[in-house]
Amino acid sequence: MPTAPMPVIDTHRHPFGAGSKQLFSSVGAYDPQKLLRQAARGTVFYAEWLDGQTTVAEQREGGVTRALLGDGGELELLSQLAGGDEQGTLRTLLEDKLELIERYPEDFGLMAEANPFDYGPADRSSRSRP
Repeated sequence: MPTAPMPVIDTHRHPFGAGSKQLFSSVGAYDPQKLLRQAARGTVFYAEWLDGQTTVAEQREGGVTRALLGDGGELELLSQLAGGDEQGTLRTLLEDKLELIERYPEDFGLMAEANPFDYGPADRSSRSRP
């Protein structure tokens, strides 16, 4: 009896959207006028991170049926580049991911992340609300 192929879900992806690219560019870590791969400020930027079409093409070619997008270490890195603006960085990252999901709904999903050992920006932002 033939069986349907098993879905392949990737939970470790680094695609960035327009907001993140603007932030990287504003601090001199990425030049949108230059070809990728670029290295600056201790980070290497690849086409599969900064170009949605490349990301999706490589994902499909590799047999990945869906990628779950999360923040991982990007939040800390981007917050530092943004001068410590964690709330703004969280917003930028979420908007970037939602834009990618809107453009490629069959390829991406959103992953909620929680580190039980790090109260981080979510805790600080909830305490700073009026």
